[in-house]
Amino acid sequence: MEKRSAPRIYQTLPAMVVGVDANGETFNTDSELDNFSSGGLYLWLGRHVEQGAKLFITFWPPVNRTDDYPAMEVEVHGIVLRTEPQHDGVYGVAVAIEHERALSNVSH
Repeated sequence: MEKRSAPRIYQTLPAMVVGVDANGETFNTDSELDNFSSGGLYLWLGRHVEQGAKLFITFWPPVNRTDDYPAMEVEVHGIVLRTEPQHDGVYGVAVAIEHERALSNVSH
């Protein structure tokens, strides 16, 4: 049974992530969202980040590009809830959304 309060969208989407990794190094890297909802998201990251780390994430949800419905860009400030190391050196990262902002008329 699903315990989440908000419906989750399962779709791989390109993302950009800015933060500080477990070694204290600032990074700005391409990533992929695995899924997201209004309360959180799960992404794949090539860096190890610690629980409690703050991340700034930008992603582009699937929106039809027409004059009436331009492309959208979503900016998220979030806190890492957990990291899950994968066999290929990538980390699955669960993030709670603290603040988000949707921008339209973005050219991507």
